[in-house]
Amino acid sequence: MGIGNKARNLLKLKTSGYNVPQFITLDTKESEDELYQKLKIWNKNTLFAVRSSCIAEDSKNKSFAGYFHSEIGVKYSEIYGAYKKVCESFKNHKGSVIIQEFIPSEKSGVLFTNDGNNNLIINSNYGVCKSVVEGWACDEILASQNGIIIKKHHEKNKTSLVWIKDQFENKKYSKFTLEAEEIKLLIKTGKKIESFFNSPQDIEWCFYQNNLYILQSRPITAKISDKKDVIYYDSANVAESYSGIISPLTISFAKRIYKEVYKNLIYRSGVSIKKLENYNTVFNNMVDSFYGRLYYNMNNWYTMMSFIPGYKRNKENLEEMITSNVKEDVERDVKPNLWL
Repeated sequence: MGIGNKARNLLKLKTSGYNVPQFITLDTKESEDELYQKLKIWNKNTLFAVRSSCIAEDSKNKSFAGYFHSEIGVKYSEIYGAYKKVCESFKNHKGSVIIQEFIPSEKSGVLFTNDGNNNLIINSNYGVCKSVVEGWACDEILASQNGIIIKKHHEKNKTSLVWIKDQFENKKYSKFTLEAEEIKLLIKTGKKIESFFNSPQDIEWCFYQNNLYILQSRPITAKISDKKDVIYYDSANVAESYSGIISPLTISFAKRIYKEVYKNLIYRSGVSIKKLENYNTVFNNMVDSFYGRLYYNMNNWYTMMSFIPGYKRNKENLEEMITSNVKEDVERDVKPNLWL
């Protein structure tokens, strides 16, 4: 059985003494009886996370993040159904399925041990890590290798996914997620894991009852912080109009609508059609999709607003209007005509 990199990395961490929740790895051809025989190491009140460990996942070249099915907070009696869904999501890929004890975390997030400029990035939220992984608004820290905080973003109106009374609930939090000691522990642990694997790591973690758990560690597959080349994506309020996973037809419809509406808006504002035609790439990609979810391409929104006067004011108004998590200065090669 090819267990895949995700399971292999967890096994290496577990055997090296890192606090990894107990797990087993199964191939994709287990019968229901065989599966439940292997679950006898747990009692029937245990909750589980059922996740993919495909051969193609978590390599140094590609992560396949969010590509395969996974479920968390799964009851003992529902394990086989979740297992089958993960197997079906593999399609033509080979690999295994991880069945792991579910940690009803109080705080969780993702740690990048090197942002491309030798700094660390910590994204965090209350509750389980699903909210951070799926790109919900969260707190963020940029720190140097020696633990000095370079930049700190405090999301004061964040929604968290919290496990309460055997079910998930959305809760609002205004307080910053992490305490100083927790930040120090994450940085220290992240650097140790990076050294252990001898490459920069993308680490999924959580805190529960004052214990730090490592849920996943994989190589970082791209440089994530070169300001010149960064494209900023934001779900903001587009997720309300197009929620969850949407079909390719709906995605193409949305891209066409955004193009027509905003290109026409700028044209009606006095910008020549000839000038606009040179920026078709911008208007064709006002929104983009990843794994079936729709996001604003904020770089293109900022470029679009550069065609008309009052960019700074217009930018701030846009960010407030869509409750944007992105408030960045991006490179733009457009200036409004003087007569406008």
